[in-house]
Amino acid sequence: MKRFLLFIVLLGIAYFMTSNAGQFKKATSFQANLLRTDTAQLTRILIIPKNKVKTELTFNREENGWILTHLIKNIRVEPITMEAILTSLTAIKPNRVVANQSEDWATYGVDVLQSTKVSAFVGSEKVIDFIIGKSKMSKFKERMTSFIRIDNGVEVYEIDGIYSLFNQQFDNYRNQTILKLDPSRVQQIKLQNDEVLLDSITKLTYFNAISTLQSQNFADNFDETAAVDNLLKTLTIHLDDTPNLVKISLFYDSMAVQPFIIHSSLNKDTYFASDSAGLYAKIFQPLITLDSIPE
Repeated sequence: MKRFLLFIVLLGIAYFMTSNAGQFKKATSFQANLLRTDTAQLTRILIIPKNKVKTELTFNREENGWILTHLIKNIRVEPITMEAILTSLTAIKPNRVVANQSEDWATYGVDVLQSTKVSAFVGSEKVIDFIIGKSKMSKFKERMTSFIRIDNGVEVYEIDGIYSLFNQQFDNYRNQTILKLDPSRVQQIKLQNDEVLLDSITKLTYFNAISTLQSQNFADNFDETAAVDNLLKTLTIHLDDTPNLVKISLFYDSMAVQPFIIHSSLNKDTYFASDSAGLYAKIFQPLITLDSIPE
């Protein structure tokens, strides 16, 4: 009897392994194909984020870094951001197959409407091509998992972690820095060429408010070629033991809805827009009066 039961158990295991062999094989193949890629060899990454309008974001490797293109806009991607993207690609390791029918795609968010698509190339060869769906917290909230599907594949895989870095809009990848400094290192500040004298408390309060300043309110339509003619003020910040000065320039664009344009020497390729209550109010209004600004 025991031999018969053992035979039934072994037969059941054999049937299970045989019927799921394709599934196990594909999971292994998926992992091998994805992780075999050397990210140092990648030359282009294409991301179509999850949104109502699926607009492509294209990252192209150049000699001095990566350039992100969106429609007609081009920006240089910060090295730390690009490193995080490449690291995320190598971190994807499937745990198990959770579905193997297209009818289940919507449940895991790997259908066309809910997903983010990621492709990567070495030259003209596409070496990575997958779709990221939903994420969820485990029952006891000890870990997060996400769901992924190879493009043109049927199976849905569970992977550890959240890959929200791939599901960002264009402006989220841009350098949003205006100011980043230690208030205690500020030695002197000048507005134009005139030194601004502040007592210690006022100085500390002012720089604590602006020492780490970012914005997504980009002034992409500002005419940089006419910047000199539209310059109102320049704030110069001298830091101790640092030969490079931090300069914040204030421009005025009478045609813009938000007419105050801010530029920082810490982010040379970017201009930011502000009304009288935005960045302008934080940086310049404490130091100058509105009487000096054209209406």
